[in-house]
Amino acid sequence: MRLGTMRLARAGLTAVMLALTLILAACSYAASNSHTQVNAPKSATSTAAPIPHLNWRQVTMPIDISHGGVSMAMSPVNGRDAWICGDGAAAGQFIIWRTQDAGATWQQVSTLSPVAPQPTALSTACNVIPDQNLATSLAVWLPTGNPSAPGPTSSALAYYSSDSGVTWTQMPQNWWINQLATSGATTYALVNDLGHQGNVNVFASSDHFNTWRSVNPT
Repeated sequence: MRLGTMRLARAGLTAVMLALTLILAACSYAASNSHTQVNAPKSATSTAAPIPHLNWRQVTMPIDISHGGVSMAMSPVNGRDAWICGDGAAAGQFIIWRTQDAGATWQQVSTLSPVAPQPTALSTACNVIPDQNLATSLAVWLPTGNPSAPGPTSSALAYYSSDSGVTWTQMPQNWWINQLATSGATTYALVNDLGHQGNVNVFASSDHFNTWRSVNPT
């Protein structure tokens, strides 16, 4: 009986040791596998953004743009409002067209006929500048001298509209408008002042540029 008991005890101890060995091996493998997964670099395909599919459609233009002399600008606010400025029938006349449905339809909304001074032959078109923050706000400017040589001999005419191009307020002469942005009740214009060696200035207005003030950074 004593010998049988000893053999039974030894067999039990051996089984326990074998079980512990298997458990330790399994834990070691799990830890190693977990560490490998944590530190494994992610593939580029798992984090890359999908490439959007672009659908194109031809937009019918309200005027002939094949001869050039046409300026077009899209409002960055909603992606639907856009304007075209092109030559009118009379010399020095410019027609403003507007779309509010991304080019599906166009309406002629206004005509600009600068008198003093008239745009020169060097002027290819009136340049449309949309407001960065307000879809109904935009400006246009027309070179009346050589726009490639800013200085005392160069000049430009600029106009501002707060109603999507229907009515216009003449801005100071010699303003070449670079950017336009409205914040609250104030509209800011970043301009090249062609009459002053093309200096870049920032102006602000709270009454649609009937009056304005300089707000240049120090």
